[in-house]
Amino acid sequence: MQVKIYENHWLFKLPYIKEYTAITLAPYILVRDKIDEDTLFHENVHIQQIEKLGITRFYITYILWFVVNLLKYRNVIDAYSRIPFEEEAYRLTKEHFKK
Repeated sequence: MQVKIYENHWLFKLPYIKEYTAITLAPYILVRDKIDEDTLFHENVHIQQIEKLGITRFYITYILWFVVNLLKYRNVIDAYSRIPFEEEAYRLTKEHFKK
């Protein structure tokens, strides 16, 4: 998949979205400011997940996990951080950079 990165993206001016550093909307990686190595690695994990599952399956599964977690934890941050795709991306980023 040919990926295009957009830094300083306007989307991050929106409520809730402004809390995040980057969002992958394949084949695009949208970044609030300037992308760093950790963020690029993390977002590329999502690109690999999307390539493995397909765009539709990935995003449907991602949204379903978010909704289930939101109902379970009643907290947006916990709902997001406990999505299996995010857990994997954070774990692999941490292992890669040995943090």
